[in-house]
Amino acid sequence: MRQFISTANTARDMDVVRAVLGEQKINYLGYSYGTYLGAVYGTLFPNRLDRSVLDSAVHPEWIWHEQFRQQAVAYRRGVEAWASWVGERNEKFALGKSRDEVIAEVEKVAAKLHGTPIGEHNRSSFDGAVGVSARYRPLWSDLASIVIKLRSGEKPENTEGAKAGEVLAKTGLQELRSGVFDTVTCESDWPTDLHVYYEDMRTFRERYPFGFGIMRAAPMTCTFRSFTPPEPPVKIGRNGYPVGVVVQSEGDTQTQYASGPAMAERLGHNLITVVDEGKHGIYNGGNKCVDEKVNRYLIEGPLPGSSSECTGEPRPDVPKDGQGGAAPALSQDRIQGYLDGRGLSAGRP
Repeated sequence: MRQFISTANTARDMDVVRAVLGEQKINYLGYSYGTYLGAVYGTLFPNRLDRSVLDSAVHPEWIWHEQFRQQAVAYRRGVEAWASWVGERNEKFALGKSRDEVIAEVEKVAAKLHGTPIGEHNRSSFDGAVGVSARYRPLWSDLASIVIKLRSGEKPENTEGAKAGEVLAKTGLQELRSGVFDTVTCESDWPTDLHVYYEDMRTFRERYPFGFGIMRAAPMTCTFRSFTPPEPPVKIGRNGYPVGVVVQSEGDTQTQYASGPAMAERLGHNLITVVDEGKHGIYNGGNKCVDEKVNRYLIEGPLPGSSSECTGEPRPDVPKDGQGGAAPALSQDRIQGYLDGRGLSAGRP
């Protein structure tokens, strides 16, 4: 049955549910892969879709191989943003005075862990944790503390940033498996020449080590697809249903920021950009600005502006070098909230 597990068929199943419920039209809210599903539904059944919100959209031109490759690029950009912030605060962290110096220190710690793991922490878990933790701005100070402790040979538990250290245990390779989603992505063609993957993996190993970047370039289930899909992926478009809303975070690593504007342009939807934010899945997740805009649209009908902005969670209040002052502690409950949030997975959209 694998050849029949596709986005188009799921959209058709959705329309059967709509009909059984006796609804003339549906309103739709989709996150991540669900944004593509919603766009496909609207393309196939434009007269059955009313209001729609697509949060953390996939890129309509990256279905699906390129979407995964670009995750590695986004993880690297997130780590670079964190490293720039840490470099401006060398008086506190002593990890370097620039982005490049901080990343060089991270690489030194990774090499040290490769030769001598500290407890359960080895290079793979460290690289993965650095990539995932850098997504969450409020945890940036804690991530720096983890790097400092591991550099000195200490385990990060029972130290400043201990809760953030749990990321090391929560980004295991098993989280890169997504079950049915592996089959859904076989609806599009993937390279079948293994040398294409090997060349990418060599490059990604060096250039994009963070967040298990090499896994984004590796052969996956669909490389070895044993069937020909009965139909090509749906080329999405909006023809007959109202303008909707796309929500996208600037630092999203699972569905990279470029995906949001691309989806909004393709469908003619209005875009909400969440500035300086790395979360994946924003609406109903604590961002008051986004919640207000989306709720007003879903409940009352008025759209936000064609291109509007909301501010993400703040970075730690650690002063830059030369500005003095002390940073307040980040509450443990808040840290735990990030670790338990829907965007923590290191896996696919």
